[in-house]
Amino acid sequence: IAKMAVEWLLSIPFLITLLGVLLVTSCWYSFGYKPYLYLRDQPIPGPKPTPFLGNLGLFMKFGENVLGLYSHLLKTYGNTYGTYLGPKAFIVTAEPELIRKVTITHFDNFSSRTESSQSLTPIEHEGKDYQGITVAIGENWKRRRNILTPAFSGLKMKQMEPLIKASTLRLAAKIAEFADNGEKVEVLSLYNKLTMEVILSTVFGRAVDVQNGKGGELYENAKAVFSGVTEGGAYLRMLGMLSFGFPFLRPILVHLAKRTKLNRAMNFVTKASAEMIEKRRKQGDSSQQKDLLQLMIDACDDETKATLSTGEIVADAVTFLLAGYE
Repeated sequence: IAKMAVEWLLSIPFLITLLGVLLVTSCWYSFGYKPYLYLRDQPIPGPKPTPFLGNLGLFMKFGENVLGLYSHLLKTYGNTYGTYLGPKAFIVTAEPELIRKVTITHFDNFSSRTESSQSLTPIEHEGKDYQGITVAIGENWKRRRNILTPAFSGLKMKQMEPLIKASTLRLAAKIAEFADNGEKVEVLSLYNKLTMEVILSTVFGRAVDVQNGKGGELYENAKAVFSGVTEGGAYLRMLGMLSFGFPFLRPILVHLAKRTKLNRAMNFVTKASAEMIEKRRKQGDSSQQKDLLQLMIDACDDETKATLSTGEIVADAVTFLLAGYE
């Protein structure tokens, strides 16, 4: 019997079974258990994670109610807590002193982001993908920040005042027209058009009259970019969370994101913006152009004399579109 037992233990089926059990146990420990010890060992409070998924279920439960999610977590776990997206830990804080240390005192230690934080719908230009400066990483982010910072001085920004004033006067005229006719008006719609008109004129260098129905094709596609973000928000947010938690899925997630309405509209805006940038570069004389687009074209690092590429300017222009219109 002992001999049979030894032969069985040394048999191929048993060894394969044993190897399989060890492999499954090792994978479970490495990916389903060990990563979730990090916040516990700090110790930092937070919701209990599920193996492999982390707190993804909690994020999906709140859906688009992001404010409700953070309010719930702050109320439950205090001003500093941790969550998991997949096996990756994230620390969230509402402590002013800690925020000051991260953003000012020890900024050099927190000046980059992970690749997972980048947009799943990057700007495509001449066969390359570009990210807006808010999600750029590493030396790329540092170089672009050094180039752009001098362009945003108060004096240079004030050069755009005539463009903004012209749009504001058109808004005042529209309101006066409605008042004279005793018409009711949806104020949000008026200000949406004002905002988009200012963005297109200052950021994209296009003189348009959106408020009087003369926005053109660029306006329609720029509006579609924002509606693509809002209408497809839940879907894109889900893809984004999966990208954060499971970076190895990113190529698949980027492919899925590119099939959305947002990406189709983005392609039009990208092409139109790149054409305007190249046109201005060929003109050479920038003295007559007083807008944010020209400031980005002329921006230069005082030390290295580095400038922004066309793709980088377009990516930042789209960033201003999304942030400004919101």
